[in-house]
Amino acid sequence: MPIPNLELSRIYLTIWQSIIGISDRELDVLAEILDKRRELVNDGLKEPYLSEYLFNTKSRKEYCDRLEITTFNFQNILSALKKKELLIEGEDGAVTIDERLIPVTELTFNFIEE
Repeated sequence: MPIPNLELSRIYLTIWQSIIGISDRELDVLAEILDKRRELVNDGLKEPYLSEYLFNTKSRKEYCDRLEITTFNFQNILSALKKKELLIEGEDGAVTIDERLIPVTELTFNFIEE
């Protein structure tokens, strides 16, 4: 039975929660962002445009609406995640997600002949 994407993100982050030191609310925000990322990647979007869409004004409003939080609260959570280096802001201002937080959904095996 397949697990819905948002639930998959929550489960994955819950496993890491105590290791990376995030609150429940930070986990909620990251799960929403990861879910949106998965949706955009499935639609074929790649960097640098992926990060732009993940953190543009429209997407931020969607996150706030879904999480039922204010923009101010959302910004504070993003700042906390940046301080923890889970969201990384580049010199150009683009925000990316720490690669360790992105769930790997497939494995590739290479067989070596001896």
